[in-house]
Amino acid sequence: MTDTDTKLYVFVIDADDKVIANGGSKDSIGKDVKDIKIDGGGTLADRIDDIKKTPEEQGWVGYSWEPADSDKTMSKHSYLIYNKKYDVVVGSGAYKQ
Repeated sequence: MTDTDTKLYVFVIDADDKVIANGGSKDSIGKDVKDIKIDGGGTLADRIDDIKKTPEEQGWVGYSWEPADSDKTMSKHSYLIYNKKYDVVVGSGAYKQ
């Protein structure tokens, strides 16, 4: 299995809740994560705020996302890690098949 098969890539979200890097889709650069609804209610920006407040500064989140190579939205789970030094969140996740 390759990264292409599983659609694994790293993404980075800045302190303004904008995607600043995305190895899976350059088209998502600049996207505001306040617009992304997560499983269980709220937005991806809300979950990032929650993660920043935990002692571990990391955690899981489930949400829907449209992969670059698809025209349909898919369920995805990502692990996010907050980097306090640079005030960014780095994440990677996998789509539910």
